[in-house]
Amino acid sequence: MTAPARSFARIATIAVALVLVALSWYRPVEALAESQLGDGLKRALVSFASARALNGVISVMQGTQVAVEPLGVGVSLSVGEILDPINDLVEAFSTVMLTASVAFGTQLLLLKLGSSWMVSAAVTSMALLWALLYFFDKSPGWLSRLLMVLLFIRFVIPVATIGSAAVFDRLLKQDYETNQQVIDLTRQQLKTLSNATTSIPPAPGPNAPADTKSTWEKLKDSVTGTASAISGTFTNPLPAALASYEELKQSAEQAAEMMITLMVIFLMQTIVLPLILVWGLYRLSAGVLAPRAAGTA
Repeated sequence: MTAPARSFARIATIAVALVLVALSWYRPVEALAESQLGDGLKRALVSFASARALNGVISVMQGTQVAVEPLGVGVSLSVGEILDPINDLVEAFSTVMLTASVAFGTQLLLLKLGSSWMVSAAVTSMALLWALLYFFDKSPGWLSRLLMVLLFIRFVIPVATIGSAAVFDRLLKQDYETNQQVIDLTRQQLKTLSNATTSIPPAPGPNAPADTKSTWEKLKDSVTGTASAISGTFTNPLPAALASYEELKQSAEQAAEMMITLMVIFLMQTIVLPLILVWGLYRLSAGVLAPRAAGTA
């Protein structure tokens, strides 16, 4: 590299260091990151609350059976057989949402620590010292590495937060809102179906009053009951109960699909995307400062 090119590269590097010093005191960046983390925490808590509410509705319905008696023949449909696997998924979903809430809260804490005035002051002093020594080509390698660590601590959480939030807003936000609405709607549907189901009445106990009807009255009630059952076959038929049973099954399957999608979205925003951005920032910092440190050690 020629002398003019080397001087230009040195001046450009020092200018970048001074810009980073200015950014370390620029509070709107932290305000934006804090706002985005707060929004993410609210979304995670809303999904967690929806999961717990859905779990409560399913727990109530698991012990319910739909009883139908067409033509006097008793048929019972167990709701718990459908909802038991879904209930396990709901518990896993609520655990993921709680983990996402903790992740957002941890990032908020790290953001406050990294953006404190002490860290900014340390970045400023180390950057100015490094720039001065680097200008005279006397910057030691340990100082460059220390500056890289301080810059990493200062900017890693804001960069990861703003970057992951930007990806969420552009690619995942619509899917989140749609799936969250479907889960809330499914909870309402399950609650409605729970209120509409008929539990099988318990058998009469040993202390139940004895039947005092005459033989003629019993025969008349039997005929009347059979006629009512035949009429009920057309007015409230077994296929209607089966239709409600199938509707319950479809609602549960739909809720399962939506919960899996939401788990993927939150894992992407709280773990996958931040790790990718942190790794990228680390590689960028190492690529800028490590060669300088090797050449001046």
